[in-house]
Amino acid sequence: MFERLKRLYQEGKITQEGIENAVKKGWLTSEQANEIINPKVEEEEGEI
Repeated sequence: MFERLKRLYQEGKITQEGIENAVKKGWLTSEQANEIINPKVEEEEGEI
């Protein structure tokens, strides 16, 4: 369910409110919802 909701959020087919509702329904954990809404930007270390 996580991957599906993440994809839908990235495609703009589900809103932040929809993600929050998925948490309320038990489809996602709070941590998963945070990861979808605020994705980490991968930084390359050591390259200058």
